[in-house]
Amino acid sequence: MEPIVVHLCGLKSLVFDVKDVERLRCDHRMVGALVGTLPRLPLQNTFHGLPLLLMPEEVTLALSKNIIVIESWEYPRTAKDRIKCSVYAYLWNLGFYITRGTKFGGDFLTYPGDPMRFHSHCIVEAVERDDEIKAIDLIGKGRLATNVKKTFVLASVTEKREEVFTLSWAGF
Repeated sequence: MEPIVVHLCGLKSLVFDVKDVERLRCDHRMVGALVGTLPRLPLQNTFHGLPLLLMPEEVTLALSKNIIVIESWEYPRTAKDRIKCSVYAYLWNLGFYITRGTKFGGDFLTYPGDPMRFHSHCIVEAVERDDEIKAIDLIGKGRLATNVKKTFVLASVTEKREEVFTLSWAGF
């Protein structure tokens, strides 16, 4: 099957063809985010249409699997970008659907199936193995995750091994 063409607009990776969006979602569990306005409802901001904006981690994995082609792409640039790509690829290889997690204070949200049909179970933050994490931050992340009925996951992936830690609070 031919690779999907991804267009760069600045540093944003966009897919404009609805069939390609369908292939990414159904065949490869890559969800992205619709960011365009709908022609018949241009003033509302609840529902979005094409193009599909891909996360840098989705693009990096899709390139490595020859799912997409792109003209020029300079990601990952930093150590944090590299660890996020590694964690994303690890979660994707486990079979999860993955979206951005910034709304809940993490890097990713993981879903057991298509996000249109399932709620996310985990908020994932990609961290370097040796990162210092303050206790107050752990408490805040664990409480937030518990309040939104999710598990907070700290994930670190190296070439040698994967480490995943989960945080959850028992409700009173």
